[in-house]
Amino acid sequence: MLSTFAGTLWVDPFGQATPSFYVASALLFLTIAGLILYLVDALRTAQAGLREHEKQLATINRELKHRIKNLFAITDAICQQTIRGGGSLKKCRVR
Repeated sequence: MLSTFAGTLWVDPFGQATPSFYVASALLFLTIAGLILYLVDALRTAQAGLREHEKQLATINRELKHRIKNLFAITDAICQQTIRGGGSLKKCRVR
C-alpha cells in the first residue's frame, strides 16, 4: 500500500496534478500489482503440478524398466530350458 503512494508521488514529484490523477494512478498501480501477484501464484501452482507430473513419470518409467527386465528373464529361462531339453541335430533332420 505504501508503494502505491510512493509511486503516485514519483509520477508527479511537484504535486501539481489533480486528485483524480492520483486516484487513477493508484488504481492502475494496484491493478497491475494484483495482476502480477496473480500470475506469480499461477506460475508457482503450474510449476508444482509439473514437478508432481515428473515424479509420476519417473515412477512409471522405473516400473516399466522392471517389467521389461522380468520379461527378458522369463524369455531367457524359456530359451535355456529349450536348449537343455533339445535333442541332437540328427534327430531334428528331416529325411
